[in-house]
Order: sequence, then structure tokens, then C-alpha cells
Amino acid sequence: MAEASGATAPSHVAGNLPTELAVPVTVRAEPAAAGSQETARVGAGTGASSSNMALPSDLIAEAGRRLSVAMLVVAAVDLVYVLLYLTVWREYSEIVGQVVGGGALLLSVGMAWMLRTCPRTQKEIMLAGTIYEVLIAFGFSLVEYWHLPRYTHVSNLISWTCLLIAFWPVLVPARTRHVGCGSFAAAFMNTVAFVIAFKVRGHPMPDASITFSLIMPVYIAAGLSLIPARVVSRLGRQVTQARQLGSYRLVEKLGAGGMGEVWRADHRLLARPAAIKLIKLDPETDPDTRARLVERFEREAQATAALESPHTVDLYDFGVADDGTFYYVMELLRGIDLETLVQQFGPLPPERVAHILLQTCESLSDAHRSGLIHRDIKPANILLTSRSANVDYVKVVDFGLVKLTETHGDDVKLSRVGEMHGTPAYMAPEEATGEGEVHARSDLYSLGCVAYYLLTGKLLFDESSSIKMALAHATRDPIAPSRVARQNIPPALERLILACLAKKPEERPDSAAAVAREIAQGGLASSWTPERALGWWREHLPEKLAAAVPRVSLRSVQFSIDQRG
Repeated sequence: MAEASGATAPSHVAGNLPTELAVPVTVRAEPAAAGSQETARVGAGTGASSSNMALPSDLIAEAGRRLSVAMLVVAAVDLVYVLLYLTVWREYSEIVGQVVGGGALLLSVGMAWMLRTCPRTQKEIMLAGTIYEVLIAFGFSLVEYWHLPRYTHVSNLISWTCLLIAFWPVLVPARTRHVGCGSFAAAFMNTVAFVIAFKVRGHPMPDASITFSLIMPVYIAAGLSLIPARVVSRLGRQVTQARQLGSYRLVEKLGAGGMGEVWRADHRLLARPAAIKLIKLDPETDPDTRARLVERFEREAQATAALESPHTVDLYDFGVADDGTFYYVMELLRGIDLETLVQQFGPLPPERVAHILLQTCESLSDAHRSGLIHRDIKPANILLTSRSANVDYVKVVDFGLVKLTETHGDDVKLSRVGEMHGTPAYMAPEEATGEGEVHARSDLYSLGCVAYYLLTGKLLFDESSSIKMALAHATRDPIAPSRVARQNIPPALERLILACLAKKPEERPDSAAAVAREIAQGGLASSWTPERALGWWREHLPEKLAAAVPRVSLRSVQFSIDQRG
């Protein structure tokens, strides 16, 4: 599977899950020892990450978002107070309040911007939180002590710094010793502010009892902050342990949808990242249905794992968790899916489309020879990646809807006639209507829809509902792509695409291998040379080139359910 950054993340049993990775705060993974420099490693023994943090990285990212929001709130409050001191409260205004307020405003906005725009490691987020806590505690304390009107009637004063220190571990969780260091450093800055406020203003220091009553509560709050720190750390370890599936630990959620979730995961012993697709059943599913689904899941996983084409996503493992959740463990890929590619860069040139179709056909041909039908061929399930010196390397993903054909025997033919699966925009007429048997040529129809989309940037039939889409596939003739595209399309390629889009299965090409042969004989795919492909990637997606990262990479397949259907 691949990690769908930016667009969507793909792999599931009944559709694709929308990738929602464009979050304001991201966590840059710590360098892994024996593999990916971008993988956030999770310790095998304790569930702690490479940064010795008990919480998983996605929860740290959430803490970063909370921290940035808190900074913006502080900035807004500071702005209001500075404006009030400059206007309404001018007779009460003192330069220290304006300076501290203005400094806190700039500090809060600057650090919030940094957290929201620049990827940060777990250590950097915790360090930023600690520095911010110490500086803001100093500012709060200085203003409070500066404005004390009488030094003999303040024994009951509790500094706002106490609340800041006591609740900070909930906002920015960290290991207990890190929280302790930050909390007591903030308490010490309260003492420094106390001394500065009295010395600079030339007032005599209060007696020992008043000084003790002012300063000691802050240190008590620092000690109390260790309690929520330990609770959060323990909960983090429990979350990490709960996310273990066999030999894998879930590290970061890549996407979610109606059928389940997709996670980036780490093997506890091997330096190999993976993508795990979780498929959760309705708790009310009756035992017979659940048993049939488990059987189907296991058979299809075994069949998919047996595929040999290098253009098919590798399946490492599968299983059923204790709570009944199905899971696939697949390779994690770096690249971009075809749907995102067209959305971001527009229609592809015909020679590049032919190059992609040729590799996709190799994957489908291998699956069809093994008696499997993909049933959800669409741009989001075809990933372009880079492998070694090869770029524009195709990986077909999301074999979760795969159908076992008669070659496996009726006892394993668990997908039934009349069941509708897949994505309506790319669904063959016999599948859309549910009236015919789904077979290898159904995948070829979907492949024709994909080619149409790549060349034109438009769907074959762009209707407002799934029913209208299915009806269009069953009854309407396609418009030739050359009449829709804003580029010249070779007649041979157009004829091949329209042949794949024939309403009757028997009028389509015999097999994916036959489609591949026709493309290869036409010579169009060879026009998209490795040099052209490399030049395109260097210009548009240099960060995703395999030369810059380990072979096992970090872009997840898109597992998103097509929102049009």
C-alpha cells in the first residue's frame, strides 16, 4: 500500500478511504536506524518511539495542533490587553505591561506559525512547548508582581503561573522527567520575575512569610504537574499497546472512511515500514455472515499474496484481530496516484498514458491468470512511484474487492452475482446493473475509463448520482476522447480505448495481455523515455524520487471511497 500524502490514502475491501493528511501541524519522523529516514520508529519493548516518547506520533501531532491553538489564543488576549492599555486604560498603563504583552504576542504568533507550517519532530514539538511555557510563565509572573499595589496584603495571592504550570502537561504531553524539568524551570522563572519586579522598582523585599506565600504555590504546582504527566504517559503506552497487530505497531493514521482505516505501521523487529488496512465489521453482524466474511477475507488475502507481478502492491501479512477487525499488511509506497496526478497537473500526454497502461496490464494479466478480478480499477488505485533507477513505475493497489473466479472452485467463489462493488464512475455495465457475471473483461472496461480520464481529465460519464452513473455506463455510448481532450490522441490508442469501453464484454479485447501487446506493438509507450520521465519527476515531484529515499518508501496508496459514488 502506499501512504497517500496530499491526496488520499488507498486500500480497503470495499472502496477507497479519503486521505486527510493535510493537517496544520505535521510530525517529521525521527531517522530510523536500519531503513527509512522518514519512518517514525516505535520501540519494541515499551511502545515508545525513537524520541523516547510514550505517545504515538499522531497523538504528538495532535498535541502540536493544540499547542499552536493555545499560542494563538494567548496572542489574541495579549493583543486585546495591549490595545486597551494604549487606549482605554492609558492612566493605568506601564511600560512593562506593554513590553511584555507585545513580546508575548510576537512570540505566540511566531511559534504558532512555525508549528503550523514547518514539519516538526516529536522532540522539537516538546522542546518548543517547554521553551514557550518557561517564557510565558516569566512574562505572566513579571506583570503580576510588577502591579502588586501593597506587599503586606498579598499573602493569599495565587499566581496565574500556577495554573499554567499545573495544566501544561495535558496540553503538551511528554515523559515525566521532561515535564518536571519544564515545570520547575517555569517555577524558577517566577522567582526571577519576583526579584526583578522588586529590585527594578526599588521597593524593599517583603518579609519571609509573604515571600514564601507568593513563591511556594508555584513550586507546588510544578510538583503537581507530574501527576497528569504520568497519567498521560501511561495512557500513551496503553494506546501504543492497543495498536499492536501481530508483529506490527500502528504508528500514524493515513486515512479513514466508511469501511475502516489505513495506518502507517512498523514491524517490531524488521526495519521495514508498512501500510495496514483495517476493515471493521458492524458489531451487529450475525455469526453466519461474519464467518462467511472471514472466509472470504482469508481466501482473497491468500490469493492476492500469491500474485507475482512487480506492478502489484505486495501483501506482507493479514489476519483478524481479537475484536474481529480484519487487517491487511502491505508495502508502503512513495509516489502519487493517477487521480491526484491529473487533478494537480492536468491530462497526461498519450505516450505517458500508454506507458502507464502497459504496466497496469501486466498487473491485471497476472491477476487474471491466477483467477482473480480486481473489480475496482480506477485512477486512485493506480500509483506512480519510483523504484531504483525507474520512475513512473506503476503499482496497482487495493485488491480488497478482488473476486475469485471459477478456476478456484465454487467453494471459494464468495463474491456473488447481483452484488455491486467498486466505484460507479469506472464500473463496467455488467457490474453497474448487477445483471451479468463479473469477469476479467470487466477490469478492461474500467481500464478504458481510466485511460479516458488520463487523456481528457474528465470522467467518461459525469453524472450527479450513482444510479445515473450506472445507467449511463449501461446505455450511453462514450464520446471519443479525441473530441473531449485538448490534445491530439493517436487513432490506434483511441480505438483501443473505445474497444475496452464496449458495452458487451465479448466485444472488448480478449485479455489484459492482448491490450498490452497492442500497446507495445504500436510503439507509443516507448516514446515516454526514462529520460523524459525522470525530467518530469525532477521538475514536479523531486522529493518523491527513489534516489533520495529508501526503496521501501512513504507514500500510501489511496484508500478513499469515491465521493462521486
